[in-house]
Amino acid sequence: MLSNLFKYLPKPNFSNYWPLYFQTEIIGWVHRDNIATIAHFPELFLLNRTDSTLAFTPQFIAASFEERSYSLAQFSEALRLAGIITNWRDEAYGIYRRNEILKNALFTIERGVAPFLGFRVFGVHINGYVPVEHHSQTSISHLWLAQRSKLKLIEPHKLDNIAAGGLSYGEIPSETAKREAMEEANIPQETTQSLTFITPFNYLTEYHKSIRDESIFIFDLPIPPSFKPQINDGEVEAFHALTPDIVMEALLDGEKFKPNSGLVTLHFLLRKGLTQLTLTEQQYLAERLAPNSI
Repeated sequence: MLSNLFKYLPKPNFSNYWPLYFQTEIIGWVHRDNIATIAHFPELFLLNRTDSTLAFTPQFIAASFEERSYSLAQFSEALRLAGIITNWRDEAYGIYRRNEILKNALFTIERGVAPFLGFRVFGVHINGYVPVEHHSQTSISHLWLAQRSKLKLIEPHKLDNIAAGGLSYGEIPSETAKREAMEEANIPQETTQSLTFITPFNYLTEYHKSIRDESIFIFDLPIPPSFKPQINDGEVEAFHALTPDIVMEALLDGEKFKPNSGLVTLHFLLRKGLTQLTLTEQQYLAERLAPNSI
């Protein structure tokens, strides 16, 4: 059953993608079946069919942040009107150089278009858990997990963290975490003051001819035993209080969790020593879940 966990540790087939360069740095990936669409925008993209690479044009690179963002907004709108982008979110994501996390954004782009170009984006996920004090020792009685709405376009009805969301341009992770906790689970500010940032790690997968490249900021949040999360924005259809053993059982099923949320939850269980895996298995998974390993 441990092999089922590898469904949460995917490896994209990059041979089907053209790298997208900003100057000398790869900042995105475009599926080869989408190159014909990209070719309709020569003011933005240079195509090298010999090397199967893409690059932003010198004109685009020389433009200001605002001008680049405006050009990509027009590009995005054209894809939406053509029916190529159907998951329009009306939310701007900042796109950065790989070594400049949340600093010096190159431009912004509509959230629903970012996967089409394979850009790295950022999000927050919260592990909500109920601590129990027993003889001066703290244990964890259960985790609060959300069950996604059947109406969600991505991974409907799957288990998810108590709250999670994308990092809009201009926000910092802690602000996003608090906002998502209130919007999705009705968790008040006095509770989210206890949010603890743990680590970022990278989630990389392939989905519907796009590279999903996400840097997830993980937060842990102790939930008072008397508190029950409430559905607040329609993205969740239920919340479940599950013991660590039941959560691990769901993870080992391989199909019950939204994949990136499964990774975040597995990371939590390993950190807290709440699995029944062998030491060798735990060490291997911990290495695969290290910030820069995925």
